[in-house]
Amino acid sequence: MKMQQKLTPQQLMLMKLLQLPVPQLEQRIKDEVEKNPMLEMDEDAQGHDDLFGDTDATSRDGATDDDTDDFRWMDMDNLLDDDDYSYRERVERDLNDNQRGIELGDSISFQQTLFDQLDMQRLPDRDKIIGREIIGSIDGSGYLGRSVDLIANDLTFRTGIDVEPHDVERVLRVIQAMEPAGVGARSLQECMALQLGRMRGEQKTPSAEAETLALASLIVQRHFDDLGAKRYPQLLSALCIDQQTLNEALAVIRHLNPKPGWGNDEPVVRGGNYAVPDFIVTHDGADVRFALSSRSRPRLVISTEYSDMLQQLSTRSQLSKSERETRDFIKEKTQQAQVLIDTLSQREKTMCDIMGAIVRRQQPFLLSGDPSDLHPMRLKDVSDDTGFDE
Repeated sequence: MKMQQKLTPQQLMLMKLLQLPVPQLEQRIKDEVEKNPMLEMDEDAQGHDDLFGDTDATSRDGATDDDTDDFRWMDMDNLLDDDDYSYRERVERDLNDNQRGIELGDSISFQQTLFDQLDMQRLPDRDKIIGREIIGSIDGSGYLGRSVDLIANDLTFRTGIDVEPHDVERVLRVIQAMEPAGVGARSLQECMALQLGRMRGEQKTPSAEAETLALASLIVQRHFDDLGAKRYPQLLSALCIDQQTLNEALAVIRHLNPKPGWGNDEPVVRGGNYAVPDFIVTHDGADVRFALSSRSRPRLVISTEYSDMLQQLSTRSQLSKSERETRDFIKEKTQQAQVLIDTLSQREKTMCDIMGAIVRRQQPFLLSGDPSDLHPMRLKDVSDDTGFDE
């Protein structure tokens, strides 16, 4: 006999929903409503457009007495860190003097973002033609799908420009220096090496972290087969290092992105400068308040029509085969609908608890807008404040 800890389907759903930004959350809910006839949107709640609540920063769960009604429907018993430097720049320029509306950018594809970056490069027209051909051969995961020889041959045949493979290689290196790190790689090994090379280039001074990055880069470039086969004893012997040093290098490698693209060619917000916020933060004097935006607070309800039908079928003693199938179908879909509703409730409560902890720790910055008022904040700090696991 042995004991194991397993996640319930509802916990797994909560983990997935917590990571979804607002547009993807809306799409997920729309899909669920289309699949489950028992689910309906609460039109009255959806029509509520007040983005600014009365949530005080000193509140434990991010809700004041006035917000109690918003959380009454939660059933607590039923229950993928980014450093956005463009956001940091905007914060430093915005002292929160005026509340600005939410701005949404045009949607463009991952490939188009690469074309935009290529246009900004100071390259001869001939190299830009080669670059557009290379980008056209990059798939949604960020990998180059054709060999440089084939690209050179195609360009020579279609455009009449004499292009050699070394010309393609030269322009490819320019593209591989674009964002995101690792784009344009021809293999997983090259993808990881590109990302590690970018990280090492950002290290300005020698440090323990720089040494770990150098070791991780060496493992990827020269011992990739042993790494892939998890032959760690061979790595320890070949590199003459101890287990702790190897573990630190492996931790860096595990955090690399094996798909530097977005994994598909779905549209993304242009430039990544604007997004739909989960929270709106305001301040009135010395009080910092926050509230979930209305788009981040979807309201789903159980269909009354089907509920009444289920109640009628449940009270009858004799049912035909089709009626029993209808009753069982409604029961199953009702349970699925209730799980989703409870999970969305827990998502909202979890997000408010975490945001409340962040607001309390960063209140001086939120009041002044001065980056020097930002306090170091670790996952452990927020975990201690909220009681959630890191």
